[in-house]
Amino acid sequence: MPTKVKRCLYIGLGGTGMKSILYTKKMFIDTYGEVPPMIGFIGIDTDDGEYKGSLKLKNGEDMTLAPSEKLKILVEEPREIYNVNRDKFSWVPDKNLGGLTYMTNGAGQLRSNGRFAFIVNYVDIRKKIDDVLNAITNARIIDNNKYELLNTVTEIHMVFSMSGGTGSGTFLNMAYLLRDLAPKCKITGYAVLPGVFKAMSRAGMANVSANTYGAIVDLDYLMHMGIGSEPFKLEYLRDSENYDVHIRPFNSFIFIDNKNENLDAFTNITDLAEMISLALVTASGELSTASASVSDNLEKYIDAGEMDIENKKAWASGMGICEIVYDGNTLSDIYSIKASKNIIERLLNSCVDTDLIVDSWIDSAEVNIRENNGNDNVIDYLWNKVPKYELNVSDYGNPKPEVDINLNSNAVDSQKINDKVTALTFKVRKELRKLIVKHINTECGVSTAKNILDGIRAQVDIFMGEMQTEKDEFLDREPAYVAQVETSIQDLRTADSKFFKKKSTLDGLADDLAESVRTLAQCRIEIARRNAAIAVFNDVQAAVAETRADLILIENSLRAVYAELTKDLASTTTRGGRSSQTFQIDLSRDVAGSIGVDASKIQIEDFVKNLVHDGKLYSFKGLSHAEIKTDILQYAQNLLTARQYRGTTIDDIIDSLPQDKFDRIIDLAIGKSKPLFRYSYKGHNPNTTPRNSFYIGVPDKTASRLYKDDYFKHRLEGTMDVDFSNTGVTDKIIFYRQIGVVPPYTLVGIKDYEDEHIECRFDNFFDQNLERRYDREGFSIYPVRPSEDDLLEFWVKGFIFGLIRNTDKGYEFRCEEHGMAIKG
Repeated sequence: MPTKVKRCLYIGLGGTGMKSILYTKKMFIDTYGEVPPMIGFIGIDTDDGEYKGSLKLKNGEDMTLAPSEKLKILVEEPREIYNVNRDKFSWVPDKNLGGLTYMTNGAGQLRSNGRFAFIVNYVDIRKKIDDVLNAITNARIIDNNKYELLNTVTEIHMVFSMSGGTGSGTFLNMAYLLRDLAPKCKITGYAVLPGVFKAMSRAGMANVSANTYGAIVDLDYLMHMGIGSEPFKLEYLRDSENYDVHIRPFNSFIFIDNKNENLDAFTNITDLAEMISLALVTASGELSTASASVSDNLEKYIDAGEMDIENKKAWASGMGICEIVYDGNTLSDIYSIKASKNIIERLLNSCVDTDLIVDSWIDSAEVNIRENNGNDNVIDYLWNKVPKYELNVSDYGNPKPEVDINLNSNAVDSQKINDKVTALTFKVRKELRKLIVKHINTECGVSTAKNILDGIRAQVDIFMGEMQTEKDEFLDREPAYVAQVETSIQDLRTADSKFFKKKSTLDGLADDLAESVRTLAQCRIEIARRNAAIAVFNDVQAAVAETRADLILIENSLRAVYAELTKDLASTTTRGGRSSQTFQIDLSRDVAGSIGVDASKIQIEDFVKNLVHDGKLYSFKGLSHAEIKTDILQYAQNLLTARQYRGTTIDDIIDSLPQDKFDRIIDLAIGKSKPLFRYSYKGHNPNTTPRNSFYIGVPDKTASRLYKDDYFKHRLEGTMDVDFSNTGVTDKIIFYRQIGVVPPYTLVGIKDYEDEHIECRFDNFFDQNLERRYDREGFSIYPVRPSEDDLLEFWVKGFIFGLIRNTDKGYEFRCEEHGMAIKG
């Protein structure tokens, strides 16, 4: 079933914005394995180093924003540009001209600098946005069977800090550029307030509160605009690029403080960036079935005006979010890695007595190479030790030619014995490989195979030693045997040359000669047999050495893979969830530390059976570490326990909790999801208090323990709207809490921002001309109650110009905002 996702563009302005969308991209990839094609990112900053931040994905890979997803807006000669185009920069506050310096390493905490950089780089910014919008609205996206568009509306989520120069100075121009490029899009702003930056106590924080005040005033003025409002011109370098502002810049707007109503403080911008990223991903559709859109609700409240205070529009809102997760996939990976390490340990451990295996192999009919303890199996196979031909001397007077012929006839045929050596060594090598392949593919296989080879080598050393000793002995005897033959020849010739000779004497001497020749021939055969046997044993030793080298290679590879798995285990154990637990409750963390491996449930023979390579484990000698690691991990991942971890859902875990622990976890989630938004009406009485809503995303609400019997509603204090939706995501439950809307003057801290604005030596508004308009119109961020004279004037003019009429039921008036005309 396709995953339902809204078409969303995420824009990060300045360092805070870019950090937030980087975490957002990470969360998309961790959730879906990729960024869905209808999701786009743009990060914009004035830092010459671009934004090189990277994050670790759950799979351990590094991730960053791609070049197509970021843009640096640098200005190297701002003064020269200003001097040439003064008429286009009338908006730059006079007090800020001195700060108009090189913008290659940030905007210097001046909002006007950020806007200046936006205008100078307007063409590039416009093209970048146009390109990304075209990419995420490409018609071919609907052909992707992995995802389904929830609707045809493009939602744009813009994240920035109101405290610096880049984000705070560019967000309004960016909003209206988006209005121009995509008039039908919905734009939601997410603005980080200065509290977190002050808590971090870093350098360059002097203007953070003053900039925030200026940005809120600017935004408040523009959020009051509507049909009939006097247009305000945003000026660019080319007249054709100018934009007349007559509508609100944002459909909805969310402030993010660093404290909630309980004054729980968050002192690191990374915590807030992670929280924002969770909200941004949620906005892409996980809770869309609970309401048309979370931002739609805020826009509805703004339009309704029920929460306005006097003349001040209520448009400011806050949100909080928390997720309860159970990462069964990570737990499965942890188990799989531990199981893989167990397999390697058991392959490398020693647990088999190999002496009997070695003896049995040496003495087997297929090998049979024993040459000790009275056994002459090799030399007997290679050549018969008995001379083939007996010497029968016919010429007693000249027996030497016949002796030479006999010795030559009985000599070992080098070609034939070499053929025998080749045949035997081939057979032994074949049997050796079979032996090693058989035993390496068993429990303790690598160690067993190495010990077998060591045992064979030790015995063959003995055999070779015996062959060499016997050969030397025969070589030592050979000269005496040669001398004996020569003496026997001479004795026979001498006896035959005598005048008086006895046949019996000659026959006896001939027999003696024949025996001497036979002894010599046998001696030479024995020497040849042992030379051949030594050649056989040399080859056996070479085969053993080669095979042992293969085993050492396999062993080293397994040890290297084991070391990699140890590192993987450390990173996998800590990779689950987010870098902090500030807005997350990870129910798998405690489990991760207690995962063990029951060796009895892992059968080495079964592991070997699953290997597809010829020779099974022995084939590891030709594989890379990565290939070996993959083979072992794939087997481990299919073990029953690994599959059980993978198949366990968040609902399974929630359902297994005892009631008291379940209550504690839900209370903790409620606390963590408190909006980072504090407000006070400062004495004014609202007609309607802000809407406080919970949107709960669960895999299947009908099966959810939170939904059954209205458990979650009963767990809340006070009255809140609660909507559940089915996300289909089985590893998490999302608690999204939204509060709004209120006029921005109600923000806790606004007076401090104003005081620092008054004391600031720079102008914190983004447009000098607009600031003059504030003064001319008497605009204030605070509510002003009209006097009775003003009210009377409004009524009179209303009747004169036909804007108000009396009916039987009361008074009706024209509503410019909703476009409802009075019918005559």
